[in-house]
Amino acid sequence: MNLIYIFAIAVSVAIDAFVVGIAYGFELRKINLKHFFLISIFFSFFQMFMPVIGFLLINSLKQYIIQIDHWIIFFILTFVGGKMIYDAFWVEDKVFDKCNFNYKILFLLSIATSIDAFSIGLTLPLLDYNLFLTVVIIGVVTFLLVFLAIYLGKVLGKIFDEKIDIIGGIILIALGVKILLEHLYGAG
Repeated sequence: MNLIYIFAIAVSVAIDAFVVGIAYGFELRKINLKHFFLISIFFSFFQMFMPVIGFLLINSLKQYIIQIDHWIIFFILTFVGGKMIYDAFWVEDKVFDKCNFNYKILFLLSIATSIDAFSIGLTLPLLDYNLFLTVVIIGVVTFLLVFLAIYLGKVLGKIFDEKIDIIGGIILIALGVKILLEHLYGAG
């Protein structure tokens, strides 16, 4: 078991959550320490849960999930990002209400950013890695990166103010497109 490799896996699956954490920091004006922890815990939980599901379902559903996971991620991130951009120009009720915290959006984004962790779970038996240790490292790394991302987003959000809705939406759409293209064309 190579801890450096497990740490690299943890960072790679947490990057999507990191980017979305920045968007959360951009968007939520009245974010407090409770929200920092709540958002970080949500993303960490799903990043830990999905590899376990992948590990358990490796033989039964692997061929079906791998064929569509990138489309699921693409549609969720594109929808949320597109709605953020649309809302920036034409709507008062935004995807990320600047004052109110939305658990449904957090849930969807946590799932969307953790689908790649499911794939990691599919490979763990082949790599002969300890599932528990790998999942714990993924959870800790994700928690720390998302917590940092929210802070960075909050700082950047104050600098860019209202333009941040558009920037946050573009970031989510770009992330969705990147994931889709990587899966379709094998780009890294």
